[in-house]
Amino acid sequence: MDFSESYRCSGGAVSKVVGGQHSLECAPCYSPNGLYLATAVEYRLIIREVETLRVVQLYACLDRIDRLEWAGNSLYVLCGLYARSIIQVWAVDQPDWTCKIDEGPAGIARTLWAPDGLSLVCIASFQIRTTIWSLVDKKCTYLRGSKYAGRGLAFSPDGCLLAILERYDLKDHIALYDVHSWKERARVLNHITWQPLLECTHPKQITDPQHVVVYFEMEESAPVHTSPLKSPRSREVKSKYVIKDLPVSIPTSQPPLDVPFPQLGVGQQIWSFDSQYLLTVNENQASTVWIWDMAAMELSSVLSHSSSIADAKWAPNSCTLAMVAGNGRIYMWTPAGASIIHIPLKNFAARSLVWSPTGQNFTLTDSDAFCCAYFAPEEQA
Repeated sequence: MDFSESYRCSGGAVSKVVGGQHSLECAPCYSPNGLYLATAVEYRLIIREVETLRVVQLYACLDRIDRLEWAGNSLYVLCGLYARSIIQVWAVDQPDWTCKIDEGPAGIARTLWAPDGLSLVCIASFQIRTTIWSLVDKKCTYLRGSKYAGRGLAFSPDGCLLAILERYDLKDHIALYDVHSWKERARVLNHITWQPLLECTHPKQITDPQHVVVYFEMEESAPVHTSPLKSPRSREVKSKYVIKDLPVSIPTSQPPLDVPFPQLGVGQQIWSFDSQYLLTVNENQASTVWIWDMAAMELSSVLSHSSSIADAKWAPNSCTLAMVAGNGRIYMWTPAGASIIHIPLKNFAARSLVWSPTGQNFTLTDSDAFCCAYFAPEEQA
């Protein structure tokens, strides 16, 4: 067995504590194609050929290197400078190309490459958020923070999905993101084989299935008269559902980039009492409700509203859905159709609702008041 001479490097088996977090080691690492070896010496990144150990590239970072990792395509090297909350990326074949990512006050607990080698995943200190940085379009996408910095996320073997273990509302959740768009999709799994049966996507434009019914809330104002001899004193705003023909564009908002917990992905999934229908709400389309027919395994109806849905509940014994949006309206859906009911109470803004066990009525709650809504006998029939 032959040996080369020794070369200086930092890291080795020693990990450094930065900001209360144990940083990952920056020991010498081979490129995935086996051609290069990357080592760190304090703030310097040295890339050598494996066969001869000849220095191919030498780069100077802004501070001591705490983390080294090759991209899956063997073209880029990630250097984590956790003391400064900075990531620097260097290209093996382009010595003049460089990339610097500054996480600022959020700090860095962990960094890693996406399988395509063109995106970086960064977990902020104390797991307050997860950020995806693209080397292609120089954009960043904010996701919820991982429960753990080290073992709280993983990519699928084919590199198409990212699974993140999250904890909020005192419960653990697993979020699945498509690595091409970095959006969480709802998936219905077979309870025996755990294979996907239906993937509930929430596109910006609906083009199929052709028989899906898309309802849009349209507001219209009507004059209110105090008497036939007087002019209108105010205008009472009413609304109704209008059915749109495909293709239909769905209002979609971009999450704010300056908050630690941006609202995005599928935020609600609610089954009907008999599991025949599934309701989903995408946080980027908070005013739109998607209803999936589980017998046909496809999208059944879409309801788009003028305000974000505050609460939605299925009846306990029928496929009747009631929704409120913090205003004076109740939004109802059944397989037979949809309608909007106006609450006949002045300044009452329904923010939540609760069905009775019989399904014959439900309560509506405002910030400091509630009322009951009852179905007429013909409506229950």
